[in-house]
Amino acid sequence: AKQPIGVKGREDLLIVSIVEQQVQTSNEIIGDDKKNKEQLIISIIDGNGGEDIKANEIKTILEAETKLETFVFINERATVIENKIKENNGKTKYLVNIEMFEDEDARATIYKKGTSLEKV
Repeated sequence: AKQPIGVKGREDLLIVSIVEQQVQTSNEIIGDDKKNKEQLIISIIDGNGGEDIKANEIKTILEAETKLETFVFINERATVIENKIKENNGKTKYLVNIEMFEDEDARATIYKKGTSLEKV
């Protein structure tokens, strides 16, 4: 796979590819006409501390690739993520939880928040 510009580390590339796959699947379901009414919230839990993950670079790449307003949180408290999800701005939110472990594959779960939070 071609490495996106600005992605330097293995963790960054892994995160971007996971999210791109999930967003592509979601776009097939929802269609391109609703993109301006949606937000992408990425929550990354990195067992290695997250120092090597470049949140701003991931945000920039994902916004360019998906055309969705994007927020990236690394090892952030659950209350901060919950508050972002609960913001009532009329937009459907997609929450992507990514758990990264040393010497293991990363796990990603995507949720859609319209009127309620549901696993996609």
